[in-house]
Amino acid sequence: MHSSSSWFFCISLCVLETIKLYEASLQMPYISFSAGYATYLIAEPVSMSCQIPSNITVKGYQFFKNNQKIQDINGPSGKHYKITSVNRGSAGSYSCLYWILDSRGQQISPISSPVFLSVMDQPVTPALTINPKYPLYFEGEDVNLVCEHQIYPYTGGYKFRKNNRELNNSSGDLASALFIHNMSRKDSGTYECQYWLSEHQRVVHSPRSKPQTLSVTALSTAPLLLFQPPYSTLIVGETVSMECLAPSTVSVSLYRFYYEEREVASPSTTHSGQLVLRNLTKEHNGNYICMYWSAKNQREIPSFPSATKELYIIDPLQPPVLSLDPPSGRIWDGGNVTLFCTTPIVYENTTFHFLNDREAVFINNTSKAQMKMVITMSLSNATSVFKYSCQYTAYIKGRALTSPRSHPAEITIITGSALWLIAIAVAAGVTVLIIVFLLFYWICLARRDSTDGEQKSQSSEENGKTTTGLRMQQRSSKD
Repeated sequence: MHSSSSWFFCISLCVLETIKLYEASLQMPYISFSAGYATYLIAEPVSMSCQIPSNITVKGYQFFKNNQKIQDINGPSGKHYKITSVNRGSAGSYSCLYWILDSRGQQISPISSPVFLSVMDQPVTPALTINPKYPLYFEGEDVNLVCEHQIYPYTGGYKFRKNNRELNNSSGDLASALFIHNMSRKDSGTYECQYWLSEHQRVVHSPRSKPQTLSVTALSTAPLLLFQPPYSTLIVGETVSMECLAPSTVSVSLYRFYYEEREVASPSTTHSGQLVLRNLTKEHNGNYICMYWSAKNQREIPSFPSATKELYIIDPLQPPVLSLDPPSGRIWDGGNVTLFCTTPIVYENTTFHFLNDREAVFINNTSKAQMKMVITMSLSNATSVFKYSCQYTAYIKGRALTSPRSHPAEITIITGSALWLIAIAVAAGVTVLIIVFLLFYWICLARRDSTDGEQKSQSSEENGKTTTGLRMQQRSSKD
């Protein structure tokens, strides 16, 4: 019984010693910044904590800076190390350890891994500059807002605000400039900028810049561009006068005219608002606008452009061609004749005019693209000869232009009193043709008879010669 008790006591003692040895092997602590970042601005407070990995009773803590002891605090509350106001000298490597008391006395933990405290200057206030700088801007202009400041060896970005509201920079947060293209009155307001620095997982914002005011005004009301004569289609060699008419309530300092977006330079137009183009050519074809400028807040504010007006220069109209059916123009009294009037080119809208020596006999408005007009007339008059011509009116971009007349065409009416003369002439002509035919026929017969007689005479002579030869041959044989 006594032996069993001795063995139990030995075993219990061994267990207790093992527990004490386990407790005596302390784990390494770790040090951290209470704010969660390691970079601080000059004069900011700093708080560090020495954290232990297990739940044990700690008797004290020790803090080190650059491996030199800086604080030795007894009790659990000593786990925090604070710097009321950091300066450049506060930067460095920090670590800590802790100790406990057990049956063996004071036991000291290993030193923690170090953390590094960085100290930086307070960011200086940036300056917001506007380029170009004017007391007043007008719609359509461009400006560039630049946030300027001392350069730091840190990565960071920029923020711009308008009327205390943050703006989105199309160039990104890393761009130090905010470009405003084609401004409108909505861009008027008070602008500020600031930059931010990123170092050791901390973002530090600079103070805001001094505010800058941007005032944008609308362009003046568009003028009227007037042509004199009041149509846009003109003929080569003609003259046109253009007038840029501003509202009566506006004090105009200068005018400008533009042809195909290029300024038409003329010293007289800048103050008079009038542009005269003489001896027009086809090089003047194109679109024209005008603008005016008025003074406001030491700036010349332009107007909106006038409505675009086209100038269309063409060659003079060519006369049409008039033709007849029948082509000779000769018809019987009361008969029909067809007139064809043809334009040299096709126009969008054409009116045809058929005229005699005294008046227009027929007018037709086609209201469509048509090059030819055909009319048929029945003529019955004591007058034997009529002269007709035609012309056309082309409507070209709002202007009606009338062509010269065509060459006249004569129409001759064959009346009844001349029918006998015509009949006699026709009969005489037929008789002459018959006589000529008979003469030709008789001549042919005579030639044929002459040819037959010659052939018979030749045949008789040949027969006589043949008979004489035979007789001579017979006599020779008798002899």
